[in-house]
Amino acid sequence: EIEQTEYLTVPVKKEYVYHTFQLTQDPYSRYQWGLQNLGNLSYFDILSNGLIGKKIHTKAGIDIDLEEGLSYFQEKGANREIIVAVIDTGIDTEHEDLQGHFWVNALEKQDGKDSDSNGLKDDLYGWNFYDNSSELCDYDSYNQEYDEFEDDHGTHCAGTIVATANNHKGIAGIAAGANIKILPIKALGGEEGEDTGEGYTSSIVQAIEYAERMGAQICNLSFGGDGEDPVLKKVMKESDMLFICASGNDGRDIDKKPVYPAAYQLPNVISVANINGDGTLAASSNYGVQNVDLAAPGSEIISTLVGSNYGTMTGTSMAAPMVTGACALLYSFHNSMTAADAKSLVLQSVEKLDTLTGKVRTGGMLNVNNLLRASYEGATEEGKPVISLKEKAGKTVKKAKVTISAESKRDLEEVRVAKGNYTVEDFQKGALGTKLKNEKSQTKWLVRGATYTVYVRDRAGIEQVSQIKVKKATTKQIKATEYPSKIALLR
Repeated sequence: EIEQTEYLTVPVKKEYVYHTFQLTQDPYSRYQWGLQNLGNLSYFDILSNGLIGKKIHTKAGIDIDLEEGLSYFQEKGANREIIVAVIDTGIDTEHEDLQGHFWVNALEKQDGKDSDSNGLKDDLYGWNFYDNSSELCDYDSYNQEYDEFEDDHGTHCAGTIVATANNHKGIAGIAAGANIKILPIKALGGEEGEDTGEGYTSSIVQAIEYAERMGAQICNLSFGGDGEDPVLKKVMKESDMLFICASGNDGRDIDKKPVYPAAYQLPNVISVANINGDGTLAASSNYGVQNVDLAAPGSEIISTLVGSNYGTMTGTSMAAPMVTGACALLYSFHNSMTAADAKSLVLQSVEKLDTLTGKVRTGGMLNVNNLLRASYEGATEEGKPVISLKEKAGKTVKKAKVTISAESKRDLEEVRVAKGNYTVEDFQKGALGTKLKNEKSQTKWLVRGATYTVYVRDRAGIEQVSQIKVKKATTKQIKATEYPSKIALLR
């Protein structure tokens, strides 16, 4: 029996455990209303001109239903590695709450050389196309007047997606428990008050192409502009990646006055508005029943900042990573997923709200639990490398020269050839056959009359095999080899 004190007036035979209502054991988790809204927070809305608007009282249940979604995710047990590119300002890769969540270029060495032959030196964790360097965060850019670093914006987006959960530090990212790797790509920058977060077509297009080559399946684009950029649109249209785009913070209808790339109506683009914790569209958020697909929490969002710091930001830039994190879980949940399928699932699984009717295409907000449950049947396979094997004509008897070609938008991580008929699973068991160069087109001498299997794995970990039966030498080739001197005399 429990020892009694003078203040304990009733007998207690068993102690039950109680805890505060927060999603994780991270100190700022209680403020992450977008992930779990208990209706116990208040904040002021921000107008499109930056002034303070009305006071918002959060309403229980206006969240992305992450707790139930994660429970379902863990129940099913799927967890393949997914690479998410955050094309933004830089990201603090040394942040205490982001460790272990960054993509590593396995083919690169930090030695001042271009080890993986992709044209960039020391791109071990990503690349800075804004400054054309491997520096992913400017730790000397602190602006005292505005109390921020140049790379806070990108760092904030990354934290929302993957910040480590239950490490008793900071916050919890949406996809923290999944096998998600962030690929930091800096394409925007500048000093606060002048051109913070400003970038140009060339740097953004290079960033997108680099992301795909390195194996990213999802891109978070928390930026936009008024010009319908034909080059950017073409690059995005031709990509196999899924793009999550912020719709903008002008408080306007972008069906009438579009913001790009959010307004590109492409099957691999999802456009996101910002919803308040009370279920209303944020005053600063853009909207449009044609050009904005859904809403997600984007007001007073707490996340990671440069220097292992934390802070809140408001805008559709904060709403987009919510959807990106959810899509990362979706991709990781399945052995394969296409961008078009992912977009369809995200849109059909929203939580409908009257406040969003006539504001966004779906009339609803992101719901992770609905999304994962709706997707369980899976989807069509995403772009696998296409292998073609062609034997070249020749006079040799014992061996034939075979051209090995692999068509893929991503760079290749491994190419092998083995004598015999093998499956992908056979190659997964260990080092089978001979390792070739990680090139998309090369030649190899193979023994005539034998069957060979060529195995290819791209940067996203997508694998493919193809077989070829090398032809036996013809009678003419054999005779040419047996009587070379006689043939020479006859000439």
